[in-house]
Amino acid sequence: MELKKIKFSDTITEEQINDIFLQNYSYCITDFFQFELDWCFNAYDVFKDYDKFLILIHIIEKTFNTYKDFYFRKSYDDFYSSEKFELKKFNVIDISKELIISKETTRRKILELEKSLIIKKDKKEIIITKYGLEVQRPAASIKSFTKLLSRFSRLLVENNILKKDVTPDEFEKIIKNNFTQFWHYFYEFQIPYLLKWKKYFGELEKWIVVGSLAYNQNLVFRNNRKDIIDNISFGKNMLDQIANLKNVQGLNAMTISDLSGIPRPTVLRKLNSLIKSKHAAKDKKNLYTVTKDNVRLKELDKMRYSTVKEISSLLSKYFNFIIQTRI
Repeated sequence: MELKKIKFSDTITEEQINDIFLQNYSYCITDFFQFELDWCFNAYDVFKDYDKFLILIHIIEKTFNTYKDFYFRKSYDDFYSSEKFELKKFNVIDISKELIISKETTRRKILELEKSLIIKKDKKEIIITKYGLEVQRPAASIKSFTKLLSRFSRLLVENNILKKDVTPDEFEKIIKNNFTQFWHYFYEFQIPYLLKWKKYFGELEKWIVVGSLAYNQNLVFRNNRKDIIDNISFGKNMLDQIANLKNVQGLNAMTISDLSGIPRPTVLRKLNSLIKSKHAAKDKKNLYTVTKDNVRLKELDKMRYSTVKEISSLLSKYFNFIIQTRI
C-alpha cells in the first residue's frame, strides 16, 4: 500500500482526535492503559528490568529516527530477517540523562546487554545481534496496539471524522509494511511517556503497580456507572470520582503480579511504599485500591492532560496515513 498523493482537506487534526478522546475519556483511557499494561508486561518479561529494555529501545529509536532523516524504511519482515542491525553510535552520558538512569548504572546495564549477546561491538560498529532482534520483536505489542487503534477508529466514524472504521488487520498490515517508520513514531511517544511516570514515581515498577489499581477502578466505574458515564468526559473530578467509588473490590498483590509480570514480593514492597506516599490504600482483606487522600491530584491532572495531547499526536500520524492511502 503506497501513498500516492496528499489530499490535505481530508486530514485529521490532532485537535479533532484530542476532542474525541476527551469526550470519551473513561472508555479511551481504559483501552489505552490496557495496552500499556500489555506492553509493559512484555517489556519486563524480556530482561526482568525496565531500565535495560529502555536503553535498548532508546538506541533503536535513535537509529530509526536517522532512517527517517534519510527517507529510508524497512518492513517488519525485512527488518527481522536481518542477521544483525547496526546501531547509531551512542553516548553513555546522553543515555543516562535522557533515560533518568545514573551513569554507573547505565554503563553496567550496557555491559549486561553485551554479556547477554543482545548487542556487541564489532570494530567500530555497534550492532544488535540476531538474538537481540528476536528478544525485542514487538509482535504481541503490534497486535495489541492495532486493536486500540481500531476501536478508536469507530469513535471517529461515529463523529463523522472518518468515513469508514479501520480493522486491526488493516492497521497491522500498514504498520508492518512501514515498520521502521511507524515504530519510530510509536517509540517517539512511548519512551517520553514512560519517562514522565518514572520521574514522578522514581521508578516504573511503582507506576505499573498503582496503574493496575487505577485501571481496575476505572473498569468498575465504566461498567457500573452507565447512568452517568455518557455525561462524563475529562472533568477535573474524574480522579476523585474513581478514587471515591464505594464497594469497589481492590486487587491483591498476586493479581497485580499476574497483570504486570513483576514478582509478588517486589509488588508488595512497591505497594507498601505507595501506601506511605498516599497513592494506594489497603483494606482489611489485603486488597489494594487507589487512595482518595492523594494530595498530588492536581499534578496528576496536569499529567493526564499532557498524556491525552501526546496520544492524539501519535494517533493523528497513523490515521492520516490511513486516510491518504485510501484515496
